[in-house]
Amino acid sequence: MARSFSEYEKENIRQRLYEKGKESLLQYGIKKSNIEEITKAVGVSKGTFYSLFNSKEEFFFDIFEIHDRNIKARVFEVLNEPTNVLSGLREFLKEAVLSEESIGFYSRMVELEQIMIKLPPERIANHLNEDNDSIIDLMRFLQVDFQKCDPMIVSNLTKVLILTVCSRHLLNVDVLEDTCDLLIDKLIDYISLGIGG
Repeated sequence: MARSFSEYEKENIRQRLYEKGKESLLQYGIKKSNIEEITKAVGVSKGTFYSLFNSKEEFFFDIFEIHDRNIKARVFEVLNEPTNVLSGLREFLKEAVLSEESIGFYSRMVELEQIMIKLPPERIANHLNEDNDSIIDLMRFLQVDFQKCDPMIVSNLTKVLILTVCSRHLLNVDVLEDTCDLLIDKLIDYISLGIGG
């Protein structure tokens, strides 16, 4: 007979699974990550895993979304620090895109695209809408005039920056950081068009 867990226990197990799943994802990738090994490391059964998640794909997509939400929360922390807002945003973007952890996540983007095919379309649509809403929230925070700086262009430019890191194996890696710096400068320049006069 399967053990039933309280909501608190379920959430605790979920968080521990996410932690081990993230480690496995960064070390092995999605395809080579083994749910049985992850559950064993956490001390729960595969049955418990599948009572908490509909699929391996959903589980790993959750991990990507958690990483994404952490970055989005961090940007507002940075913007609330007493510094030039655009300089702070520039430094944050560089740190967020080129950190070892982000590069680990972004290097798995091709695998992420493959698992997204298996997810319900509304889940993907919600994720994309949340991305766009986050950009709009950021631009409102910065008091950007949307007539001078389109939030969807900012969203696309941000995704181009991430895709650049995802595709680093196709690029001249020795100048990747300089390339990202230039893309970030252009993104910040575009945002600054909508700030002020």
